[in-house]
Amino acid sequence: MKKGIVVSEQEYLTNPAYEHYEYVDGEVVAKPMGTTKHGRLQVRFCVLLNAFAESRGMDLATELHCLLTVGGETVYRLPNVSLIEEAKIDSKDHLVGGPTLAIEIRSPEDRTKALLHKAEEYFANGTKLVWIVDPEAKNVMVLVVDRVPWIIELGEELTGSPFWPELKVDLEAAFRGI
Repeated sequence: MKKGIVVSEQEYLTNPAYEHYEYVDGEVVAKPMGTTKHGRLQVRFCVLLNAFAESRGMDLATELHCLLTVGGETVYRLPNVSLIEEAKIDSKDHLVGGPTLAIEIRSPEDRTKALLHKAEEYFANGTKLVWIVDPEAKNVMVLVVDRVPWIIELGEELTGSPFWPELKVDLEAAFRGI
């Protein structure tokens, strides 16, 4: 079953109509469009991570095209928020590999299985940590390669553990008014 429009990688990269699409298995795949809650969370996570990123000489980006290799195939993903340790940006302004921390904010159309699959793709391309933020449940699923995922609820501490235990995100502030 086709999930997108079949195009060449060159067409994907040069057609401005595909700027906010992902590219998987030779197909352009629409990303589910976020809601106002989604947009607020994207901005808030950037604000809440900014001081940490700057103190470490890291970069933050939203909807950054990440050039991944999955099973020998080229895949482009656009995490909602990327924290990047060592940026490997190509001539087209795409990150080669996965971000150090990928944050995916769940849209109403997103399915858990698809988000977990994206996390596996990120891990296969150097990502250390993935957070899946759920605006409706007001929680964050934390994924680390070779570990069982866990959920952080409001009132609990979201950290960058096991990589950056000093990274702390105030979920009350992130979800305020959501």
